[in-house]
Amino acid sequence: CRVFCQAAWETTSMDVLPHQLGMSSMAACACISVPIFCTIPCQVALIQCRSLVELSDSTISSIALCVSFLGALMLSTASMIHYGVYIAGSALFMCGLSVSATMNDSMALTVATTGYITLQDVVFWQVFCQSIGGRLLGPPIGRFVYGDYATAGLVVCLCIVLMAAQVIWFMVLRSAEKEMVVNMKSQDWWVLRSMPVMSLCCGAVLAPHFLSIQDPHGDFVMLAVMVLLVFACIAIWSPVKQVWMARLGMSTQEIERVFTPLTFDLASYTEKYGRNALRMCDGVIRKGNHICFNVGKLIIIGQSSRYDKATVLTGATLCYFIFVSAQLVTVHQDNWIVNKVVFGGAPRVLDGRFRRWNVVFANASSFMGLLCVIMISGTWSKMMLAHEIEKALLVILWVPLGIGDALAEICGVLFGRQFFAVHGMGEVNEKSIEGCLGMFLSVVLIDGCVVFNLYLKSLITDLLAWLLFVVALALVTTMAETWSPRSTDNFSITTLGAGLAYVFLTIHGP
Repeated sequence: CRVFCQAAWETTSMDVLPHQLGMSSMAACACISVPIFCTIPCQVALIQCRSLVELSDSTISSIALCVSFLGALMLSTASMIHYGVYIAGSALFMCGLSVSATMNDSMALTVATTGYITLQDVVFWQVFCQSIGGRLLGPPIGRFVYGDYATAGLVVCLCIVLMAAQVIWFMVLRSAEKEMVVNMKSQDWWVLRSMPVMSLCCGAVLAPHFLSIQDPHGDFVMLAVMVLLVFACIAIWSPVKQVWMARLGMSTQEIERVFTPLTFDLASYTEKYGRNALRMCDGVIRKGNHICFNVGKLIIIGQSSRYDKATVLTGATLCYFIFVSAQLVTVHQDNWIVNKVVFGGAPRVLDGRFRRWNVVFANASSFMGLLCVIMISGTWSKMMLAHEIEKALLVILWVPLGIGDALAEICGVLFGRQFFAVHGMGEVNEKSIEGCLGMFLSVVLIDGCVVFNLYLKSLITDLLAWLLFVVALALVTTMAETWSPRSTDNFSITTLGAGLAYVFLTIHGP
């Protein structure tokens, strides 16, 4: 992921500096060399000061990636300010990547010496991934994104890739911890803390676009109502969960502890109240809130026909940006507003000490997924789609996450009998075959109705092809929801769904 980002940055910089910032080709080459050269003294300083800093390798790596995101944010604004901002941002970007790479290499070698994996495996996969995933894919994808969405789109792409790197690395740490190879220190959870910070940088890139939209007062009303809606849904479902847990026999102290960031003995809770009863309470409350917010969001957007696709997607993304910001700032806070309005009943009891981080992770992945949808849907304008078809596509792509994902958990906790273990953010990570079936059928039925409505209005003629697209969408998103690590499926569902829609429209046409 880091080599991919570096290759994409190097390739596009040769176009940004001469054309946007008015530099000659030779001067542009020199300016690209400066940030790369800065990584050398940065690495030397790291080696000299490493013994003086009482931080784990994973903490330093995550902090370094946050520095890279700060540099990327500077790149997105450089064309409006000065080429010096671009060079400074590039230097921060490259130095952060180099420090993070060094720390992760150190941790990989440490794991290799324990026998968990061999040193030859480490070297092989580093070379393979850096060549294929980085140097080969970085330049063409970077040029493609930059060509369609300029610097801001490129920065969002880099942020998404680096955030994916953090997800992968966290799963590696968890896996190694389970194998008793390494013990994750409390500061290693910087890997988690850095991810929402990265998503906030992407939101800062999107904000200028939203501010530049015509009729800003109406747009801000839409954004304000959506933000109030998400917090209102949480506040409404919080007392419902309190009553439900009280009916299970929990004491007031046990209920309040679940709503706080404090840890508790999950084994004693499951022994006293039953895992199935807790699973049912968690699932219905979490996804009931989820459905209410998403249906309300769709109603708000549908009330006005003047909103174009860019306004709708950007407004929804900034809503998540504000929501993730609030949760990130208050994730360790313990007061009534945070416990009942910011997080409320969304954290699951069975997620244990990860319950609040699961919520932050899920909303951050929704945020990143919407960013991908924005970039992929930008190609629709070149296909000359009718306005009604564009609106219907947004609904079709919204259903797997807004309804299907919610019904997957609700069907699983109510009717699930065949459970299987999965990876993810929680102390208990399980899914059910019945839940997977519930998601697949709900997506097929709801999206099928949307497509049939388009056919009745004579907006599409090839009904069979569109229905096959719906079935393929349901299958792909169900697989993404099932096999993605828990709390990251919001990203994979939206991204894969939008990608499948792009392939379908490219091959079949509107």
